[in-house]
Amino acid sequence: MMDEIEKDQSQDIEDIFSSDWETPWYLKIYYWFYRNTSGLRFKLLHELPCFFRRGKKGYSYIDTWSFDSYLCDVIAGGVELLKTNVHGAPPDLFDSTAKNQTWKWEEILTKISCGFKAGKALVNMDYRDRSDWESREKELEAQFNEGMDLFRQYFFNLWD
Repeated sequence: MMDEIEKDQSQDIEDIFSSDWETPWYLKIYYWFYRNTSGLRFKLLHELPCFFRRGKKGYSYIDTWSFDSYLCDVIAGGVELLKTNVHGAPPDLFDSTAKNQTWKWEEILTKISCGFKAGKALVNMDYRDRSDWESREKELEAQFNEGMDLFRQYFFNLWD
């Protein structure tokens, strides 16, 4: 008798979750659209206005979350672009004996760019293994300080 009651209860539960109780087709489409376009909604609602703010002001509120990392990216990228389009050099770096007059300036721009890339790596460093990161941190810090010193020294020459 008990087995018959359990069978009846199990059949009732199966009936509840049977294929007769499926989600309507229009809800399936809605749920698919809602789940799969969340990235698009985020871009339209958050990143698009930030794109226009960045165009107008040069930064947006998203950039200020880790402003040091953002500036390292911008400065390193800008200095690399300056290096690829270099047409001159500061007068104190002029070498009359060299065929390429801007080789010293290009070297300095490379050091500045590498220094700010090291600064970005320093900001985003993974600190899991203590023995590894102490030496890496000192190396990156020295590279960043060299780049920052050159950036400070040649700041008013960063034009093309």
